[in-house]
Amino acid sequence: MRRMENIKHRTRGPRFLWDAAPTRLFLKLWLKNIEDLRGQRVKTHIHREMADEMWKYGPTHTEIKAKIDNMTKKYRIEMTKYRNTGEPSRWEYFSEVKEILKESKLVNLSLCMADKFDFSPLENSDSSDSGEPHENLFNPSAMEHYERDPTKSPDSTASIKSDSAYSAENFQPTILNNKSNRSSKILQIEEAQLAIQREKLKVLKSIADDLSAIHRGFLKAYKLK
Repeated sequence: MRRMENIKHRTRGPRFLWDAAPTRLFLKLWLKNIEDLRGQRVKTHIHREMADEMWKYGPTHTEIKAKIDNMTKKYRIEMTKYRNTGEPSRWEYFSEVKEILKESKLVNLSLCMADKFDFSPLENSDSSDSGEPHENLFNPSAMEHYERDPTKSPDSTASIKSDSAYSAENFQPTILNNKSNRSSKILQIEEAQLAIQREKLKVLKSIADDLSAIHRGFLKAYKLK
């Protein structure tokens, strides 16, 4: 009765403020009811039961649903950032929501999400649960994809093998070209060295001829004396 009075009073007032205390209780209840949320039960009934257990704070079942939707969306955005940058999330509820969603990774969470992660107007999510829309990453195949290393998928493995083969094919001609260029340069250097040696020999021969001529002239002059 007290809960109904609180709800009636607040539906005419501002939206529910998700402070730390109600959020912590909400996370516990979410984890507690995750099996039912992924089962065949009517989700609205589960949301009402969760709202009943949170009567002292006063959220309605629609606000419970909106909170699930928005925190799931926020987690998806933070996980995408982590996958892209490798930097751990600074969102304070990241670990708790990760554990909850890990428990339900084989479930199509779209059954309890509104309009593919769009925000509900009943959720007061200030900056803590907000984010921009992306495609649904929480269906079973997407969750399993993000749980494992994306580089180990069959498509990625085939792509890596293909890239490796392509690199090997193009690397071998490069090596041959480099060797050929190096041999040509060495040959040019050796030819230049031989040319220098020839010039040296010519100069030495010229000097030797000059010395011989001087020596003969000296001997000839000496004999004339």
